[in-house]
Amino acid sequence: AKWKRLSSEGITRLDMFEHISLMTLDSLQKCVFSFDSNCQESPSEYIAAILDLSALVVKRVQKIFLYMDFLYHLTPDGRRFRKACNLVHDFTDAVIQERRRTLASQGVNDFLKTKTKAKTLDFIDVLLLAKDEDGKELSDEDIRAEADTFMFEGHDTTASGLSWVLYNLAKHPEYQERCRQEVQELLRDREPKEI
Repeated sequence: AKWKRLSSEGITRLDMFEHISLMTLDSLQKCVFSFDSNCQESPSEYIAAILDLSALVVKRVQKIFLYMDFLYHLTPDGRRFRKACNLVHDFTDAVIQERRRTLASQGVNDFLKTKTKAKTLDFIDVLLLAKDEDGKELSDEDIRAEADTFMFEGHDTTASGLSWVLYNLAKHPEYQERCRQEVQELLRDREPKEI
């Protein structure tokens, strides 16, 4: 809808990577946290922090003298990095704590029934219910590390791959048309909600 709106406004060229990054972050927040960020249309502190962390990591890797945490944390970028990390961790921790409270009050069976009925079982839920071979649950720190890694790493690689596909489809209209026909054939009789 956003791309249709932009094209109807007369914009003929878009930096797709930026738009796809926001789309993947929006989708990942839904899959990981069951959270509707709507970051494609309105700013989000959490999303800004994820994007800032991505840029800061790339920048840090390019300067060997900043590899040592002690030195890095003394720099303005190091302080920005720590602030962004804290924001991301606080968001994830709040979701985990809220889910743990819900799980404790409902019990596992009712929790799963509610989630299955609403079709909202997400990555955090799966991690909260996971146990190791000894029957021990993951700690909050373990869950946070998994969720944050999924968000941080997942959005960038997915956005890169999708952007590359869109670029190639734009460069090769014959393949674009073949893809369009295949999608239309697959979705022919299905309702949008079903998709």
